[in-house]
Formats: sequence, C-alpha cells, structure tokens
Amino acid sequence: MNREKIVSVIGEVFKGLEEGGLLGDHMDIHDDVVLLGPGALLDSLAFVSLFADLEERLTEMEGREIYLLLDEFEQQNTVLTIATLVNYIDSVLSPK
Repeated sequence: MNREKIVSVIGEVFKGLEEGGLLGDHMDIHDDVVLLGPGALLDSLAFVSLFADLEERLTEMEGREIYLLLDEFEQQNTVLTIATLVNYIDSVLSPK
C-alpha cells in the first residue's frame, strides 16, 4: 500500500469520526496535524477510536491482522502527527 492510499484511509477514518460526533469541527488532513501530544486535536476517545478503526480497515485491506502499537511511537517521538502515523503504518505494512 502506498503513502497516498494510507493518507486516504486515514481521511476515511476521520470522516467516520466526524459523522460519529467524535470531532468537533471538520479537520483537514495534512502532515502537520497533531494527533497525540501538546496541541493535539483529538481527545482520548477520538484517538482510541482512530487507532481501532485504522487497525480494522487495514486488516480488511491487507487480509492479515494489523496492529498499531502506541509504544513504538512514544519511543521515537513526543508528538504524533499525521506524517509520523503514515510513516509508521507504511513500516508496519512493508514486508520484513
């Protein structure tokens, strides 16, 4: 899955969060959007929902279980942005 498709999947998940009332305002998806850390635009419920929905969608698309582990972000970054999430998902999906 390429970077553009990963961003598209994240956008679909954000749309679902908006429709579910978990986001106050429409959010434009761009690399600098802070998801976790100082200045984050998501509350804890929206963040957990984001990860759960991403795992579910990626698992369906890849045909194998996909797990996104927050510990792997915290070791490298104090702030999680769309860009770092996309890079992380890309690394998880890449064959080892």
